[in-house]
Amino acid sequence: MDFKFTNDTPYHLLIETYTNQVNGSLTYKFYSTKDGRVVKISPPVVTKVVPTGRTSTKKTHVQAGPEGTGRLAVDGADVTVKRAIVRGSQAVTDTVYTRYEPWQAVFKVAPAKRRRMSKTRTVTD
Repeated sequence: MDFKFTNDTPYHLLIETYTNQVNGSLTYKFYSTKDGRVVKISPPVVTKVVPTGRTSTKKTHVQAGPEGTGRLAVDGADVTVKRAIVRGSQAVTDTVYTRYEPWQAVFKVAPAKRRRMSKTRTVTD
């Protein structure tokens, strides 16, 4: 993820990052000296949702048995967020638009287990 910004204050910033693998989120927290700004962010508007599919891949290093998840599916979507930065009687507004590409779920599947039936014949389950 690329995240670029300019610190236009005369103060230092402390940036903390947090990841949550359960809900797939990344959070940044910024701390600094107050300069009188108030930031108002609209709820995200989600459009053009693209549902995902499923892909199976055979992996020789996976033990025979139930399939395992390699990567969970995530729908794609266009997301728009509006922001207003207010300081005194002045306000600056902008819109952030992001397109998220869908990710297919990938399931790791072990190759079929081979079983010896006789000296001359091998059967695959």
